[in-house]
Amino acid sequence: MYNKLKVGLCLCVVLLSSVAMGQSGSKLTSQPAGEVRTLMAAADAFMKSGSYRNAYNTYLKLVNVYKQKNNQAGVVANVDKIIALHEQKKINLPSNTLINYYATRSRAANALGLKTTPKMYLNMAEVYAKAKQMKKAVYFAEKGLRLSNNTETADLLNTLLRNLDVDKVDYNGNYGLKAKLKAVQQELVRKENALQRLKRQSALLRKQILGQAEDLEKMDRNLKSQTAIAKNRHRVNEQLEDSNNKRKWWNIVLVFLALVGFIAGGYSAARLYFNGRQRKQINSKLMNKEAALLTAKDKLLDAKDTIQSQKEELQDKKYTIQRHLSEIDGRKIELVELTEQAQLQKRQLAYMKESKVQLAETIAQDLKKPLDVILRSKDLVAIQGAGDQMKKYTEEMLAIQQYLNGHLDLKIADFNFHYVVQQTIAPWLAQAEKKGVIVVNQVPAQYWGTFDKGLISRVIEKLFRKAIQHTLTGGKVAISGKPIHPTETNDHSIGGLELSIADDGASILYDEFQKIFQPLMDLNAREFSDKALAGIDLTFCKVALEAHQSNIKVASETGVGTTFTFQLPLGSPQQMID
Repeated sequence: MYNKLKVGLCLCVVLLSSVAMGQSGSKLTSQPAGEVRTLMAAADAFMKSGSYRNAYNTYLKLVNVYKQKNNQAGVVANVDKIIALHEQKKINLPSNTLINYYATRSRAANALGLKTTPKMYLNMAEVYAKAKQMKKAVYFAEKGLRLSNNTETADLLNTLLRNLDVDKVDYNGNYGLKAKLKAVQQELVRKENALQRLKRQSALLRKQILGQAEDLEKMDRNLKSQTAIAKNRHRVNEQLEDSNNKRKWWNIVLVFLALVGFIAGGYSAARLYFNGRQRKQINSKLMNKEAALLTAKDKLLDAKDTIQSQKEELQDKKYTIQRHLSEIDGRKIELVELTEQAQLQKRQLAYMKESKVQLAETIAQDLKKPLDVILRSKDLVAIQGAGDQMKKYTEEMLAIQQYLNGHLDLKIADFNFHYVVQQTIAPWLAQAEKKGVIVVNQVPAQYWGTFDKGLISRVIEKLFRKAIQHTLTGGKVAISGKPIHPTETNDHSIGGLELSIADDGASILYDEFQKIFQPLMDLNAREFSDKALAGIDLTFCKVALEAHQSNIKVASETGVGTTFTFQLPLGSPQQMID
């Protein structure tokens, strides 16, 4: 099972390598070198995994490819690998198939000028003997015997005697194989004795010279053969090195792609998980806000009913007073005053009714945009930003109501003006830079003030954001501060610090200018909320500064820009910072 799995993995690697090479612009049919590299890699993989039959088929394909390329060295190398698989008993090949492989190897070796070893002749003789081709078996056995030394000769003879059925062979029709082999052995023994005698006759220089010449000739042939083998081996090594380098890079690419796929899958899973959690939280918040809005709506309906009942009551009082006027002439002036008071109350009630309607419209207009984002957008970041904006609007409306009811609690403490301004505008500097607006904080760093940091920070943020909105690309928004000296005394003490937020954008029209700081009840949300001049923002700024016993001023000039200014008291004692 494990071997089959490894074979499957090897085939996948081969397939991926083929596909990758095909995509990079190299086709196996047009570049045989790529096919050779692929087959060699597959054969190595099969050998490592123990799939010897698949390795044999791959080596056979390599032999055919090398034959087509007329690469005799490749043919010899791969045929040797097939024969080695058979000799190691990893595969079992028929004798006729082995004879074909030996014949193919002999032709390729002859083309390269390579010598056949005695061991190879012995193997060929054994194969021909098993195939019942005794004449060729004896032929190759004799060639092997002539090239071998004495020890190898004895081994060859013993092997042939064990494997050949010599009694059934008639060599050239004269005598049997056994007699022929014995005659060869006797001839070899005789030659060996003669050679020993020749060695003892060291004076025969001519025979020594001839022996040396033969040795030189053999060495020359061996050298040529080794040179050809070395060249072929060098070329094969270069091909293998090139194949290994490409395979290494493709492996790196495949590993990188697998890693990217794993990271992308993990990121997608994590994103789906966190998106689900955030969606639940947002749905819960929306349900809570919807309940709060329904509660507010119910309160407004109750207030409307109360006003209606009060109106009816006043109407009843009016009729009662008119009825009593006919009865008491002496109290006419008093009754007239009561009537005027009743009419004044009626106007106030009608005014309050109209103001509440306009307040509801202002709130609805300010909350419309974030609600549209929440209902229509699929971007969680945008939905969260809209939710935060609605939360801020709710807190600001609560602060306005608390101030109108006289219950707004200020968290007064000493803060550095420059630090508070810089900390407040920091989140919006990127937006200003993206729009191309230059922002300058010119507030002196040595002054500290006593104020509610949360309220004042929101005032600075809203005025700064409106300045960014009304400033064109390339414009400038400057925040500055100057000390204020009391007019009642002649000393040079500082009573407070005047902060100014100025821009060089479009100026405010006169009609809009007159309505910027009207009370919240007098605003028409339909006219000003789209222009970001009125609504909750500037009303909150006005309420927050009035809670600090201060007020806000605005100056606007065509071609110059708009400047908002307000004053805050200094802290005690003053602290110096670097």
